[in-house]
Amino acid sequence: MRRISPNKGFSAVEVIIVVIVLAVLVALGVALYKTMTTSDTDTTQSADSSTSVDSPAFESTADLDSASAEIDNLDLSDDGDDSQLESEQAAF
Repeated sequence: MRRISPNKGFSAVEVIIVVIVLAVLVALGVALYKTMTTSDTDTTQSADSSTSVDSPAFESTADLDSASAEIDNLDLSDDGDDSQLESEQAAF
């Protein structure tokens, strides 16, 4: 008959190996996260700089007010009449 050992559990070597494996995984995860966040920040900054150069800026508040008035005057109701849409498309 086999005797059951009263000392059940993990040895110190097993615990150290598990801690080392977890430390390596955490180090890789932190390095990848840092790389992803810095590359995301670089992409965002370059996108912001390119859009600010390419996009037209309002020269004064009068331009902004006139653009706002044009938006307010848009007819957004769908009455089935597409003649206004076709004339606007022809203008472009």
